Amino acid sequence: MIVSGRNTSYYHHNLTPSLSIKTMSNGQALYEIEGGRFAVGDDSYLILNQAQPYIIDIASPTVVESFCLFFPEHWAEDVTYSAVRPDDLLLDYAPIQSSVYFFERLYRHDDLVTPHIRHLPAAHRPIAARLPQSRNFEEVIALEIIYNQSVRPLLKELYDE
Repeated sequence: MIVSGRNTSYYHHNLTPSLSIKTMSNGQALYEIEGGRFAVGDDSYLILNQAQPYIIDIASPTVVESFCLFFPEHWAEDVTYSAVRPDDLLLDYAPIQSSVYFFERLYRHDDLVTPHIRHLPAAHRPIAARLPQSRNFEEVIALEIIYNQSVRPLLKELYDE
């Protein structure tokens, strides 16, 4: 699901969120989770895990534009399963054995994930019928994040030793 908005002031406490990526432009939003506070602005994005309650607070003299991607429950696990499972076994679905967790922190915009995130608002705005096309970009973003945080370090550990 894609949620976007424009406002100078906004406050919300989300108790049961899904895995999400938060971005802001033309200002910043303060996100608070147990154990951390993050100011998300033009130069960064924030990843929050499934079931991580948070508070968002926007108090700005300028109109801040938010753009947030919310992924379905167990979606990261399904993507990981599909990425590491041999093609001939993909249809033999096995129950998800463990959860995928991301480092909940600010990420500086980069050349890997950011281009996909920045393309989504343009695809999202015109009409809701374009959302299925946008979903492909969500999958690309999730695969890039999962690969960089989970698969790449594992491969490095296996093959660099």
